[in-house]
Amino acid sequence: MQLTVLGTAAQMPTARRNHNAYFLKWEKSGFLIDPGEGVQRQMIYAGIRPSAVTHILISHFHGDHCFGLPGLLQKLAAAKPKIKIPLLYPADGEKIFRHLLGAAALQSEEFLQAVPINQEPFRLQAGSLQIEAQFLNHRVPALGYRINKAAVWHICPKKIAAAGLTGSLIGKLKLTGKLDYNGKSFHLADYAVLGKPIAFAAILDTRPCDAAERLLQNAHLALLECTYLPEEQALAENYKHLTVSEARALCENNHVNNSVLTHFSQRYDTLESFEKILKDSLCNFILADDLDRISIQEKTGELFLQKAERK
Repeated sequence: MQLTVLGTAAQMPTARRNHNAYFLKWEKSGFLIDPGEGVQRQMIYAGIRPSAVTHILISHFHGDHCFGLPGLLQKLAAAKPKIKIPLLYPADGEKIFRHLLGAAALQSEEFLQAVPINQEPFRLQAGSLQIEAQFLNHRVPALGYRINKAAVWHICPKKIAAAGLTGSLIGKLKLTGKLDYNGKSFHLADYAVLGKPIAFAAILDTRPCDAAERLLQNAHLALLECTYLPEEQALAENYKHLTVSEARALCENNHVNNSVLTHFSQRYDTLESFEKILKDSLCNFILADDLDRISIQEKTGELFLQKAERK
């Protein structure tokens, strides 16, 4: 699982921060989340090819989360995708979605599968992964997303070698859970360890709410907005965003392992005050910069952070 942060600004881009945009590469799927303005160039800087995008997830239709959609679709159309690309979004934003889609003449729309979401629970299979969506608490209908991977069996090399099983025989054992071979019966549980289910959550633009807590529960990696410092609590409540203290509490209360915080107000030149509030947390927090890469090793849960080089 690898998350590439393409933009981290809230409302207005700055000299340092691009509008929101995030790319999650997991298994054979590539999820482009909230394509804000400038996403095409950020993808180039990050080395993400159009063919890597298999799904587009839009949380809501405020401009900083969707202004890059027309250009992104042009880029994808030019690449002539061989697959249908589902584009998930709140159904109440249908009119805005259609305006964005018609902002310029696309070479083709055949590659696009519009998936308006208007009820819960919503689930969509993406290969071995499952996308879940729930409505958050924002000023306009806004979706939070969770991507789940079911627990998988991990073969113990020494045990399987001692049993004399190799190649396709191991594949059959993993597939069926039992294998009859050379007059013997082999059971998967004797030669493998069942791992834990793995989850990624994206909570962009919301107040604390039950849906956010459900989506964050036990996530290995979460992407979370934290627009304000606590002294701007009134603004957070008025515009329905999170403060960094609220983001910390949401992650800690729901046992999130690692959380990437983003969507910072343009009023902040540095994030030193954010860092102080996050100090000594049981959750591992990363205050994201544009073009950061965060990878999770699924078997061990180990996190690798590649910070972007600033010119």
